[in-house]
Amino acid sequence: FDFKEDELLWDVGHQCYVHKIITGRKDKFERLRLPGGISGFPNPAESVYDRFVVGHAGTAIATAIGMAIGEELKIKNEKLQNKDRKRNTQSAIPNTNKIVAVVGDASIVNGVSFEALNNLGLVRRQLLIVLNDNSMAIDATVGAMAKYFSKVRLSQTYEDLRRTTRNILEHMPVIGKSVEEAIERIKKSIRMVLPASQMFESLDIPYFGPVDGHDVGALIQLFEALADLEHPAILHVFTRKGNGFSPPGSRPSLVRSPGLTTAEPIYPASNGASKFHSTGPFKINGDTVESASVQGRRSFTDVFGEHLTKLAEKDSRIVAITSAMCDGTGLVEFRKRFADRFYDV
Repeated sequence: FDFKEDELLWDVGHQCYVHKIITGRKDKFERLRLPGGISGFPNPAESVYDRFVVGHAGTAIATAIGMAIGEELKIKNEKLQNKDRKRNTQSAIPNTNKIVAVVGDASIVNGVSFEALNNLGLVRRQLLIVLNDNSMAIDATVGAMAKYFSKVRLSQTYEDLRRTTRNILEHMPVIGKSVEEAIERIKKSIRMVLPASQMFESLDIPYFGPVDGHDVGALIQLFEALADLEHPAILHVFTRKGNGFSPPGSRPSLVRSPGLTTAEPIYPASNGASKFHSTGPFKINGDTVESASVQGRRSFTDVFGEHLTKLAEKDSRIVAITSAMCDGTGLVEFRKRFADRFYDV
């Protein structure tokens, strides 16, 4: 992919930090989210590699569809202007650029994401959705889709991931050739422990995975092959938050994804509250994390949650609603005290 020409969309937005570092903004990173510094989200004013200012979850797939259909219409209009009406408008539209949308396992449960998946059939050209599954949302992801992904994770060991990745690569044709004919062979060759592909396949979206998101060599081969598809596809990758830095894996109270071993289910979620997402200042000493916050200072979130709980004691009409951010919005105690008035959507 050449992302000066091809389109790279980040769902949520703040997962673009590494993207910013490798697209010319490394020297500006010390001023991230500070006055006069770079944004914590994609920003076209900063770089040609950023397409939109985006900060909400669930928008990447829908935006990608809009870009794909817009490109189709542009090509059709150009052909009409050139009086070239011989092409069947129902056939695949040749790719002029490629589109990749990266979405997390929490973002894909958004209503907008569901609507977009339901409309992917409108697209008759390349569009790759990378589902980055690290079981690490701001807080526990809820709902049927979250339970589905949890079952897939718990059914997979690291060896299962490696085996699946190898099977996919073995059945891919030589890079540069069409991979259309390989899809059916791939489907038949990979035996899923759970029918991980059925949900997407029922929407007529070819599904590849789950694969090891930290096997860079294998991922490069997969991306090179999938880039040649002439229709949408989903690549489901398992990753570990903070891979290579032990506290995210060794301290469940700090982060949601435990360490990776070949004997354990792959990346199961812990019950501890996630503290590694959007942290305050902290210091890294070797493999330990120390808070750099002022001792005794309370956050706005803590004060808000405490007072909302006190108000709820006196007023039974108060209901708390959060979107997978119980801890991040200070509602843990409210949830414990007033479970019948707490809704995590």
